[in-house]
Amino acid sequence: NNLTAKGVTEVALLTLATHEAGVEDSGAEAALLLLAELVRFGNLQVQSAVLAYLSTQDADGKVVTHLMDKVTAGAAEVKVRAEQTKANAYSPMSDKQRGGYRAFAFTAELVHFLCEGHNVVLQSYFREQPGGGASVDLITEVALAVTSACQNSAVLTKMEDLEVATVAKLVWCLNEAVEGPNRANQALLTGMPDFLGALERLLVSPFHPRVDGDLQLGAKHAVLRLLAALLEGQPDLEAHRKIVSEIPPVSLETARGALGKAAKTHRDLVVDASVALKHLFADLGLLPGLGPEIDKLLEARRKKVGADLMDTMVGHIEVSWNGRIENVCFRLPDETFFLSQDTKSDFMRTVNLSTAEKRMKLLLEAVPELVGEMEHIYLLSSGAQLYPWFIRNLETIKWGLYGLVVLLNLNILMASFGAEKRANGAGFDGLLLSMGDPGDKAGTIYLSAFLAVLLLAGYSSIIFFLGITEVPILVRKLDKFRAKAMTPPKPGQPVVLRRDASVLVTWALALAALCTFLVMHSWNYAGGESSPSAVSNLYATLWVAFLLYTLTALRQYVRVPDKEWARRYAVGYDIVLTRPFFRNHVGLIVLCLLGFARNEFFSVMLLDILNLSGLLGNVVLALTIPGTKMLGVLYIMLCTAVIYAHFGLKYYEGLLHTGGRACHSAMSCFWLIA
Repeated sequence: NNLTAKGVTEVALLTLATHEAGVEDSGAEAALLLLAELVRFGNLQVQSAVLAYLSTQDADGKVVTHLMDKVTAGAAEVKVRAEQTKANAYSPMSDKQRGGYRAFAFTAELVHFLCEGHNVVLQSYFREQPGGGASVDLITEVALAVTSACQNSAVLTKMEDLEVATVAKLVWCLNEAVEGPNRANQALLTGMPDFLGALERLLVSPFHPRVDGDLQLGAKHAVLRLLAALLEGQPDLEAHRKIVSEIPPVSLETARGALGKAAKTHRDLVVDASVALKHLFADLGLLPGLGPEIDKLLEARRKKVGADLMDTMVGHIEVSWNGRIENVCFRLPDETFFLSQDTKSDFMRTVNLSTAEKRMKLLLEAVPELVGEMEHIYLLSSGAQLYPWFIRNLETIKWGLYGLVVLLNLNILMASFGAEKRANGAGFDGLLLSMGDPGDKAGTIYLSAFLAVLLLAGYSSIIFFLGITEVPILVRKLDKFRAKAMTPPKPGQPVVLRRDASVLVTWALALAALCTFLVMHSWNYAGGESSPSAVSNLYATLWVAFLLYTLTALRQYVRVPDKEWARRYAVGYDIVLTRPFFRNHVGLIVLCLLGFARNEFFSVMLLDILNLSGLLGNVVLALTIPGTKMLGVLYIMLCTAVIYAHFGLKYYEGLLHTGGRACHSAMSCFWLIA
């Protein structure tokens, strides 16, 4: 851009305008090289400088005439070579032919750069020059050269590397001349005799093994991009009909097969070509009667070879553009496939599905969170080889661990006996106590200990890998909510409540109720039949439950974690108690550790099946979703039991008994009835 601002581009164009094409030792070749480097990749500032020069200082069209002379000379070389190979067996290109092909390819690449970026003005200029100073048509000349080079399959099979590379650059040049779209250039190319047929022959040609595989694939890629560009923004189906008349869907399917073979070695190129191919299938499917034929072809391929990159890496939507519906195909980002199933399920469970408008609104609101998660997991997968393997096989690992739980419980089940038989040496009650003196039960004890250690290691690994996956996502989500809530509200908007004092009132009432209950229990059951240890266990259980409630109440009190301590507490609480990956697996680790002391704790681990099985998980949901209503029914039942206990004890004490059990206190009658 600095060189262009200093007039370097203008000097290069002036050199082209004052020199003849093909003259050796002229400055024109150096000017072409310089201009190509300046405008490479569609430099807009250079393109603007070129257009300004052509419009104001080159009224006679000397620059475009110079380029046309270069293109004409190259097209002549292509035609001679095609006639030579058509009539004879393959023979290597002469040095003169190689030089002509390289010059032609370079000129086509320069025109490509000048048109790149949908520069419709320059695209049209190379077809028709305004003002009458020159009358040349580079677009037609390049297209005729492609037609000559691909006039039949025999010529294509006798090509060598340079020929295939040159034809590919010619096709790319034409592609840039129509993308945007440029309607006039589209109509020109689709109306040229045998041009579309030449593209079809190039698309399906197997080429000779002497041709480098990358060049073969690049040529087919260029053809697919050009065909998709020819259909871009077409107001009617005329271009569609012309393309189908020369390039049937089966030829496109043949090209798809060639792409599939190179999917592993040239993934990016194949995906880009698949985008164009899917666009072609979608647009051509608009023709009456052709849609079912294309669907049948695509379905037959899926059944034969499964899903390929066009199925998995290419997105397709329909958009309203200029008053009509347009097909838009695009490459899906690599991170698209890293959205966790838990996030999908959580979104589907909470989203309002009543109307399409509400669904889309909620989806758009959730996009930053979803994209953030996908990008985070993708970066983790790109950085370490073990991580993608672990995440990819996570479900298998979970089911494998559950299999170990089943084996452990089978072993424990066969080795667990009552106190009387244990006193006589049968079985064991706890691994830790038995490992010191296993006796003849060493095999069973050590096998159980080995399985338990494997489970501890497995659950710890799941916590670690899912932790580095989900914790950063949770923190980012919390920080985003925090920043939004702490933003001063606009006039008319409600102020965000940062602390909920009503939670403290509820917590204080719960504490008073618990203390009152403990006092009542100690007064009424002092010196009762219950052992001191049983009473202590009851009190400890109630205090632990209240502690958990206190943690929850504090989190509810901190509506917005505006302070650093509040942020840390909110992050810790949300990770430990609200994230299933942490809560569930920590619970399994605790049960496994308790199992070393008492065998029965291992059996509780079998309930992990509720987390693994979607079917059984739905059974749990059938209980938890209407949970509030069911708790209400349970409370009414308990109230009824209390009423029956009091009135029964008062008036029917002698009749309240079952199975040899009788009640002589309101509490015992309550338990009897309940």
